Amino acid sequence: RLLIALTAGVCAVVAAAPSSAAVISASATASGCLMNPDQNSEFRASGTAYATAYCTANTPFVTRDVSAGASSSFGKSGVSARYESTGQNAGLSSARAEVDDFLTVTTSSGGGILRFEIRIDGNLSIATGFSLNGQHGAKISYAFSANGTGHSYNSTLQWNGNFVSNPFSDTAMVDETLIVDVPFISGVGFNLASDFLATADCTTSVLSCVADSSFSSSATLLPTQVFDSGMNLLTDAVIVSDSGFDYAVGFVAEVVEPTALGLFGLGLAGLGLAARRRKTA
Repeated sequence: RLLIALTAGVCAVVAAAPSSAAVISASATASGCLMNPDQNSEFRASGTAYATAYCTANTPFVTRDVSAGASSSFGKSGVSARYESTGQNAGLSSARAEVDDFLTVTTSSGGGILRFEIRIDGNLSIATGFSLNGQHGAKISYAFSANGTGHSYNSTLQWNGNFVSNPFSDTAMVDETLIVDVPFISGVGFNLASDFLATADCTTSVLSCVADSSFSSSATLLPTQVFDSGMNLLTDAVIVSDSGFDYAVGFVAEVVEPTALGLFGLGLAGLGLAARRRKTA
């Protein structure tokens, strides 16, 4: 378990020992390639779970290029699904990242509010060249729940039509931050769960279709704040997390060391100087 002491909004790690109550999973499926679907999944108690699926088909009447990928960790999940097809009765690809954890918060106030913030960003796109009575779409859905309080987000691009003779395409950029306020009682533990799903669908007699849901770099958990019942920021809260993830800090991307950046810059400068010398010669 990870004990995090919140002092003036800054957390200090006290101890850590992950337990089996925390689970992350990733799964991916690619179907419709004139064979059994390619399906893969991975479950872990720590680190990052990965899953990818891929299938292709190439005949005189049908082509398919289908892929899906998911990554899941405490603090950050990513999903992507793509379907590119010609020929009727294609299929879909899907990717899912799930997180389960167990938290306990203790504070002198006896309880209060945990504020979770999750950023979701990515792109949806669809395109069709020629279709008879078809439909296809790109979709993502994200669901978050903790201690009986939940919030969900959905975004969909979908085309439905009886006849299309001209090319059609549409795209959507998504950049949303979900805010979920979760009541807690000091010292009483509760479950936390999230479910992130992306699908790309090319079904029902679409003769030419591309659907893409690209969210491989989100959802990202931002720093979690702890308030009392009057929404005053608490400075004495201690969070215990079965996963060992530091919820007060949130997800922190890896940072390239300044020394490495300096060496990289020197290398680029050296390459440029060598090129100028060759040109002069």
